[in-house]
Amino acid sequence: GVAGPSSSSSLLPPPPACSSLVVASPLSVSFATSSPLEDEPAAYNENTDGRSDDSSWSDTTGLDETNTEGGQDSKRSKAPTARVTKTEAPTVQTKHEKKIPKPVGKVIKQGDSSYELMFSMLFGMRLAVSKVSAKKMKPPSMTVSLSDCLQKDDYFVPSEGTSSTPPHHMHDFHFRDYAPKVFRSLREKFGIDHADYLMSLTGDYSLSEIVSPGKSGSFFYYSHDTRYLLKTITPSEKKFLRKILKPYYEHVFSNPNTLIIRFFGFHMVQTHGGPRMHFVVMANIFAQSIAIHERYDLKGSTLGRTVGEKKLQDLTENPDMNVILKDLDFQRNIILGPTKSQLLIDQLVSDSNFLEKMDIMDYSLLLGINSLKKKQEIELAARMKNSSYVSDQGIADHLVIDNSSDNYTNSIHP
Repeated sequence: GVAGPSSSSSLLPPPPACSSLVVASPLSVSFATSSPLEDEPAAYNENTDGRSDDSSWSDTTGLDETNTEGGQDSKRSKAPTARVTKTEAPTVQTKHEKKIPKPVGKVIKQGDSSYELMFSMLFGMRLAVSKVSAKKMKPPSMTVSLSDCLQKDDYFVPSEGTSSTPPHHMHDFHFRDYAPKVFRSLREKFGIDHADYLMSLTGDYSLSEIVSPGKSGSFFYYSHDTRYLLKTITPSEKKFLRKILKPYYEHVFSNPNTLIIRFFGFHMVQTHGGPRMHFVVMANIFAQSIAIHERYDLKGSTLGRTVGEKKLQDLTENPDMNVILKDLDFQRNIILGPTKSQLLIDQLVSDSNFLEKMDIMDYSLLLGINSLKKKQEIELAARMKNSSYVSDQGIADHLVIDNSSDNYTNSIHP
């Protein structure tokens, strides 16, 4: 975990003459629970009337739960005759087109083995977010009821459509939206408009996929604009997240500058005849307008906390490599100023205390750095490659943190 320093000076030594922009992210949390999870059905069955078998959808979380039906018809009905019987993936319109960044990982395309799963995830989120966003709700409050945290909305989505679900061009699937009101409030807390949220996730029904470089082996899916990450979680992680959702919500609302990872959605999808897949939607802290040249995963530990000499050398020769560095690789100072540094330390202590109360011990601080020196080196190398002119001007680091203001939020979440 992150060690709690006794003072700002112990964590932040005197700075050198030059530095670079430091971007701090939410904590990357790996959930853990010592209690075993009861087995859950791996697939759903259809009755003769076309409904999903309710017994195959009962959660065994060991918690009292409420279950509301969200678009699940008592019988599977045909789409009205006025409907178009088949459509391509629906789109969300916005007034202004945004520049789409370079995708991360492998872009999932139609015909790929995971395309149907991806489509079902995004189509289900579009239905669920649209439904909860259309309801009138009170402004988000500092507390949340246990019943809202345990709420589940189930959707059976046949390809021909129903009176409450549009038709689509894939197989039937089942979708579940966990705690929809809670996650709507969390999105509103961080100023996320539901139309923009859907545009990022379902604007062109495209995700890029990578396998986690960590020990979990989870799959990560990036939205097409890289603003959001969809991460698959295990049944035990799903159970644990539901258990801590109420205290997590209250911690986030009472700590506006929290560095704990921001969850914006919690769902389950099951394609026809396939296993259940639970996943969460999170903010991507590296979806910045500036390039991130260095990335660190910091645990406050030194045991085995380096990527090794070879990767460090490769990174020196190829600065564009996407390497996550560790504690022993972090050989620099951070300049924040006394006010910001104390705010950062206080927030780290508060977040670490919360994680300890939740019995979470495997977490780290994700840190990204935009280096003017590396940017200049890359630009100079490109100029030298394309021109015989060699500049005699030296390359120096520049301090780019704005010390004219002690705005903690801007410095930590630019």
